[in-house]
Amino acid sequence: MNTFFADSSQRRHDLTFHYIYRDYPIRHNHDYWEFFVVITGAYKHTLNDDTSIANTGAGFLIRPNDYHSLRNSTASASHLNILIRDCLMRSVCACLAPALYDALLAEKGVPVFLEELHTKELFNYTALLERYNEDEQNYELVSRLILFSVLEKILYQNRFVDSKKPKWLNELLQLIRSPYNANWQLEDFIRATNYSHSYFTRQFNKYMGCSPIQYLTAEKMARACNYLIHSDMSILEIASTLGYTNLSHFNHVFKSIYNIPPTRYRKLNQNPH
Repeated sequence: MNTFFADSSQRRHDLTFHYIYRDYPIRHNHDYWEFFVVITGAYKHTLNDDTSIANTGAGFLIRPNDYHSLRNSTASASHLNILIRDCLMRSVCACLAPALYDALLAEKGVPVFLEELHTKELFNYTALLERYNEDEQNYELVSRLILFSVLEKILYQNRFVDSKKPKWLNELLQLIRSPYNANWQLEDFIRATNYSHSYFTRQFNKYMGCSPIQYLTAEKMARACNYLIHSDMSILEIASTLGYTNLSHFNHVFKSIYNIPPTRYRKLNQNPH
């Protein structure tokens, strides 16, 4: 198989980006970190020995010396490609958690699924990088913001992968964190495990310290907060996206957790003054 090695020695900045409107079928590796997110279409992504379909919104953190390739899985596909020097990755990881850098190297692969509002956030950051291309201080600041944003989403979606938990529970928690399943109800997740309702509930309580419905409701409401602050979706659209068919019930659940209704929460957080 053809391979090649890419290095970062010719790049001016510690973080750069490209919008790529083709596939990258040649198996390759490099001495820097790479994060790509699919903007349109889908790719057949091979990472070391694993192959999967990367649909719109799917992203992967590629580590130094990982081998990977991207082949078009649809007629047209595009992705945002962010390249990060190892020195910057070490510095930002050290700010977030001392063991994070080594943990990322130890993982087999680190996927993340971005919702539209998260992709827009990255688009806005890359626009700032172009604006500050000749301003070293601001360029470095925005570079760190981009990397913080990427790592925050990776940690948020992978934080419950725990060797002390059974494999099925780790996989279930990943399903719950995926934006593709935002409207799933509790029964949908139980069916994904093939366990009975009673057994599932007992085991979930044992390892998580709360009931499945308490956990799922908290996750849905946290996602609702994100939509309220960072999107233009109406309250009804947010409720529907999260699987609530009754707007009054959604408002009641939200208020029971945050002590204010969703409309008030949005107003306070979008206009802090």
